[in-house]
Amino acid sequence: MSAQNQEDDDQVVMGYPVDYFQRQPEPEPEPRHDEGQGIITAPPSPCDNHASKKCLCLTCFLVSFLLTAALLLFLILGYYFTCDNNKSPDIKIETITASEILAFPNNTVWANWHLTLYFHNPNTFASISYTNIQVSASSDGERTFCGSVDSFDQKKGVERRDVGIFGLWMDMEKEKLMTDAGEMVVSLRINGVIRLENLFKNHQWQKLDAYCGSVYVKPSMTLWWDASAGCNIDIDLIR
Repeated sequence: MSAQNQEDDDQVVMGYPVDYFQRQPEPEPEPRHDEGQGIITAPPSPCDNHASKKCLCLTCFLVSFLLTAALLLFLILGYYFTCDNNKSPDIKIETITASEILAFPNNTVWANWHLTLYFHNPNTFASISYTNIQVSASSDGERTFCGSVDSFDQKKGVERRDVGIFGLWMDMEKEKLMTDAGEMVVSLRINGVIRLENLFKNHQWQKLDAYCGSVYVKPSMTLWWDASAGCNIDIDLIR
């Protein structure tokens, strides 16, 4: 008995633990393959391969569009500032009044004239400088009486300047200077020098010669003229 028991004790029993199959690690998933391509480890970038060409084309288009728009805007502004803001002023005689009227027996009339000049600058971004402005009145083409206006700069809009012509006298007996209504015809002109100035360019000084129509004068120094009519302006570059 004892010998048999000893043999039983020396035998080795082979087997698996109870939880062997429960504790086995799960196999790692095999990487996904696409036919003809390598292993895909990450989603493709939006600008990879043909997508990158689309991104590049879109960027080039936007840059080209912005540069073209900026160039067109520059050309438009340049034209506006240099060409569209290069207009001559509008000038006219608004009012004329006579004072200190003296009538002599030989039908010669002497008086002082007071005029209001109307200056309109039609340019939005260009100013106009006026200097050496003179207003002249002539009754026979030879005898001329003048008054001067102080120099000034004008922005966009309207400005008015007062000027006096003193000691103006007319010989009302000269039939060639009289109308059928017995009125003396006096021509008015404005002369001077002007210059336009804008953001891009300061123009050279130019001669201003403006014919402002005729004033009809009765021996009593009653005056009338077309106050709504502007002066015919001629501007020449000073060389």
